[in-house]
Amino acid sequence: MTIGFIGFGALSSELARRFVHSGHTVLINNPPGNNIIQNSVFTFGSSAKLVSIQEAATAEIILLFTPMENLKKLTDCFPNMTGKIIIHTGNIVFNPDQPWSRRTGSISRGIIKELLPLSRFTQLFVPIALTSNTPLIKDRIFYHCSCNTTREQIRVLLAEINYTAIEILV
Repeated sequence: MTIGFIGFGALSSELARRFVHSGHTVLINNPPGNNIIQNSVFTFGSSAKLVSIQEAATAEIILLFTPMENLKKLTDCFPNMTGKIIIHTGNIVFNPDQPWSRRTGSISRGIIKELLPLSRFTQLFVPIALTSNTPLIKDRIFYHCSCNTTREQIRVLLAEINYTAIEILV
């Protein structure tokens, strides 16, 4: 399976590494000139490569690690996303005055559904330690998905890359 990453950071780096080690092809887009990302991708091996936004968006599953404020501009250059699984790690829109965000505090699923109405959307959450005494379970990840078929695909995919996937019911 081909997994596309648009935006890249600590979580996406870990997910990409796990996907590559599970035998998936990983297409990573990140703004040009970021040598840290280039070096990370190089360590993943030949199953991972840096690509354009358009090429990353051709993957079977697309992970968006971008601020909500950038989504409208990004999705304008995507190919047809009908039926594709879109995973976003964001949750709250921090700038509700954007013209494409119609309400204060809009959550990412509403915005993704508005921008990519024919895609299948999932939110991904990683637990964070609120205090230094709070232990983190690094192989646990939370998700929310409203589509039964997609829900099972995401659960299986996360288990395949050695995460305990915990569904959040909203």
